[in-house]
Amino acid sequence: RVVIDPRRVTAVRARFPGPVVRVYQEVGDRVPKNAPLADIESNESLTVYTVRAPLAGTVLARLTNVGDVAGAEPLYRIGDVTALQIELKAFPDQRT
Repeated sequence: RVVIDPRRVTAVRARFPGPVVRVYQEVGDRVPKNAPLADIESNESLTVYTVRAPLAGTVLARLTNVGDVAGAEPLYRIGDVTALQIELKAFPDQRT
C-alpha cells in the first residue's frame, strides 16, 4: 500500500481555546506554508487569531466547522503528498 511519510504529516491545533469563526480550507486543497486554515476567537482575550499551516502540503482532513469550539483536538491534518512510501507485507516463504 502507498502511504504518506508519517514524518511529513501534521495535526494542526488551535493555540488557545475558543469558537471557530471561519474556515478557509477544504479536504484536497493544496496549501503553502503559513496559509490561513481557520479563525478562532480566543476565550480569554476575545480577539480573533488565525491558525496557519505549519508546512506546505495537502489538506487530508478538515476536523472542524464554523461554530465548533476549538480546544486540544486537531482542526486539520495536513500532509506532504510528494513524500510517499510503499509498505509491503511478505511472509518468510515468499522471499526470493
